[in-house]
Amino acid sequence: VFLIVVDALRPDRLDAYGFERETAPNLRALADEGFIFTNFFANGNWTRPSTATILTGLLPHEHGVEAQGDRLPVELETFPERLAHAGVPTGAVVGNGNAGGAFGLGKGFSFYADTVGHWEGLPSAAQVIDTGMPFVEQHAGNPFFLMLFMVDPHDPYHAPGHYENLFVKDTSVRLVRTPHWEIGKYSPAEVERMKATYDGAVRYTDAQLGRFFKQLKRLGIYDQSTIIVTADHGEAFGEHGYFLHSHHLYDEIVRVPLIMKLPRATGVGTSVGSLHDTSDLAPT
Repeated sequence: VFLIVVDALRPDRLDAYGFERETAPNLRALADEGFIFTNFFANGNWTRPSTATILTGLLPHEHGVEAQGDRLPVELETFPERLAHAGVPTGAVVGNGNAGGAFGLGKGFSFYADTVGHWEGLPSAAQVIDTGMPFVEQHAGNPFFLMLFMVDPHDPYHAPGHYENLFVKDTSVRLVRTPHWEIGKYSPAEVERMKATYDGAVRYTDAQLGRFFKQLKRLGIYDQSTIIVTADHGEAFGEHGYFLHSHHLYDEIVRVPLIMKLPRATGVGTSVGSLHDTSDLAPT
């Protein structure tokens, strides 16, 4: 089982959800092999409470991870802990410190890599995948669980190499890499530049996921794997006068993608419109 969390990923910026730009062809192909959920929501508008809900199945007021100083109480069990107790190897590579071990979110993992002691700054999707691949190769012959947490679409908006300007129509427009969430005043052209660079980061992440899926196929485990792709929250680009995330609960901030590929499933390629949220992931 693979749980892939892409930080700040909006479903309406994915072509699998009808976006006109081809930002994520590999995720679109994954949806064609599985199920795509169109009415799925995060139980938090920033990383830490949302990740705590993903790992426990509890709502933020239940697990208590809501404010900047909060960490997951040691007595609350995560589903990686349940897997570990059942003898299943568990691994995680977490590119955002707010989803990391410093806040009690590394419990239950036999292999764990987060931003403490790994990388310089936030890792790229390629670094997250490359860090996790030895765990995959080690356990490929038996059941295991791996979480990959990628941070590329998160501000400051950027993407490596040609991806940064892949969708930019006018490179002379100023790129505001981290807008102010509340008082920032940006022209329509500046907002479009932010969105285009964000889309480039999504396309880069998708390309790395495509590389990861090929490695799973090379190992002969892709078809028998459950692959779940979601996000911890979305991102605002001024739709309601605000930018970034963390401060509001508009759809652009709390509606997130959910794409799920299952082994031996029937009815693949189905779009599921019923209401679900991230507290459903742990029990599932």
